[in-house]
Amino acid sequence: MGTIAFVGGMVGDTLDGATHQGLRALKRAERVIFPGDWIGEELRGYFGERLRYGRELTADQVLDAFDGIEEGAVLYAGEPRVFTGRPGQFPSAATLAAQLEAGGHRVQWCTGCSLAQLAIDAAGVSLEVEREDALIVTPPLYGDGRGRHELAQHASTRATLVMLWAEDAGAEAWKILSGSRSRKTRVSIVSRLGMTDEHVHQGELGELEDHFSDLAMPSSIVVQPCPEMRRQRAPSELSETRPNGHRSSRRVAVAVVGSARATATDLANAETLGRELVDRGCTIVTGGLGGIMEAACRGARSSSSYVYGATVGVLPTYEPHDANEHCDIVVASGMNHARNVMVAASADVVAAVGGRAGTLSEIAFAWTLGRPVVAVAAEGWAKELAGRALDDRRDDVIHGPLSPVEAADCCARLGRNRKPERREF
Repeated sequence: MGTIAFVGGMVGDTLDGATHQGLRALKRAERVIFPGDWIGEELRGYFGERLRYGRELTADQVLDAFDGIEEGAVLYAGEPRVFTGRPGQFPSAATLAAQLEAGGHRVQWCTGCSLAQLAIDAAGVSLEVEREDALIVTPPLYGDGRGRHELAQHASTRATLVMLWAEDAGAEAWKILSGSRSRKTRVSIVSRLGMTDEHVHQGELGELEDHFSDLAMPSSIVVQPCPEMRRQRAPSELSETRPNGHRSSRRVAVAVVGSARATATDLANAETLGRELVDRGCTIVTGGLGGIMEAACRGARSSSSYVYGATVGVLPTYEPHDANEHCDIVVASGMNHARNVMVAASADVVAAVGGRAGTLSEIAFAWTLGRPVVAVAAEGWAKELAGRALDDRRDDVIHGPLSPVEAADCCARLGRNRKPERREF
């Protein structure tokens, strides 16, 4: 059986939101499936006879289409993992992936860009919000009412909404919003998002009922912030005051370091650590290659809290294609082993899993730069150095050895509490 890529990033009649990994998968695919009707003429021409699309497609037809091929792709708008399917008609992305794997296929996830941000840009709306304000992509309003309940909850409790959903949901969305927000709330409706005939309706919620009913997919609704709502900061975000006096919020960055040639135990620990870190709202920084680096990024992608940009790979080469398939953002440093200092310097905390000589250098750089170092229960230099100080320039020691879950808790806590330092070299 072959490899089936679940590729996100279709924006209207373009692939502008796809990563280079996703574009490569689409180029190689012998068969491309798009489970909807709203795919533009330009993309239909690009894929040609390789493309099968339409709302009438069933899971069985998709499985049949991929039978006997070496490489195929399922194309989605935005992030594939948030596609919840059409109950009784077409499965969610997760369910379809499981069915393909049960049939002997290998599934590859290729994330896509945020359609929420594209919707904001298309609406021309200036949402003067901080990181802690929520941009919500709701599930389709189908099925057992879960989607309706979540939309109603978000509408009444969140500072900002950006809603993207399947066809025929506009009228009900208007009812939910009009029951949760003032009819004076400013709203922008972006219809045919990313298409050549994209257009925007703007006005007060109470004036736009007809436009909600007439939504043409792919569409989005941007709802302005509620100024009276209190903003709450996510637990794994930092708050800094920059030299210009402005405050900045960002996610805690944790560098996961370890060997490209690791034991099965170390690989399992790294994958669990990556998932647990993203569960806590952290970003993963690695050397971008295989072994521990790939396992940590793969685990990060499996987290239910994963968002695009949560995995960063700093390569030793000049070629972005050398990165493992789970890296969202790739830095092709061309610095060979010297890139190890970039990995350590880019993080708030460094977590070491196993490790050989290269990992030892990253631990040493982290120690010199004042970054906390956490050792995961494993072999190699992480186990050797746990509980020790490398020299007398610092008062602390390398934390551990800890289990992956304990290490994730420790990294998130240390990252939140770390204060910028100026150190002598």
